[in-house]
Amino acid sequence: MNILEYVLWSFFVIGPIYVYFTHEKEQQDVIEHRISRSRVYARTMFFIWLPTILLLLLVVFRYVNHESIGLRWSNNIMNIGAVVLTVIGIIYSARSLLQLREDKTKDHEILASLAHIKWFMPQAPKELNLFVVGVSVSAGICEEILFRGYLLAELSTYMPVYMAVVLSSLLFGLPHLYQGATHIIRTACLGGGFAMLYLATDSLVVPIVLHILFDAYGGVMAYTVLTRYKEGVNDSCGNVEKG
Repeated sequence: MNILEYVLWSFFVIGPIYVYFTHEKEQQDVIEHRISRSRVYARTMFFIWLPTILLLLLVVFRYVNHESIGLRWSNNIMNIGAVVLTVIGIIYSARSLLQLREDKTKDHEILASLAHIKWFMPQAPKELNLFVVGVSVSAGICEEILFRGYLLAELSTYMPVYMAVVLSSLLFGLPHLYQGATHIIRTACLGGGFAMLYLATDSLVVPIVLHILFDAYGGVMAYTVLTRYKEGVNDSCGNVEKG
């Protein structure tokens, strides 16, 4: 490996350590309005694009083959089937979000599920735009190229593929510890699913699109419920004051 690859590998080690020592303060800073969510989003995008750009430089200088990290496409039956399922998923997600706007019956359940991550989720139009267009797209592209593309390929040279899937998925889950310990396993399982899809289609295109869709859906869902909850709280306070 050359020096750039050693620097890239340090991301997989240092990243989770950095998150471990900084996430509590970052969360408290957002809650107490010392920093904005938009600033946290910008910081998040910077830290995931930095190693991705480094990896793309390795591709440009031919130290890493772009096809070996899934940056390719072939019109085989698995890819075509995955595309069809992705389109269905997009339609279903859009319909689900439209229904959520009209139906408030699941608000309490969704709010409870967001308790661990509420501080990070968008609660204003500007934050929503940055989350969907910035964070979701960045995470979908960068994390799939880094963890499913590069890391899975590298680990597979030292161990069986199934072990490489498990290890790369766990390493993918660790930087998400700001969501809580149980969600590391949840995220790792999601990463394992993306890895299996990548191995089945032999391309990162569909996993990237699905990853973006998954994150964007979560952001829009959270925004819809959290803003409705905030409006309800404000209305209640207003009614109390008027009374």
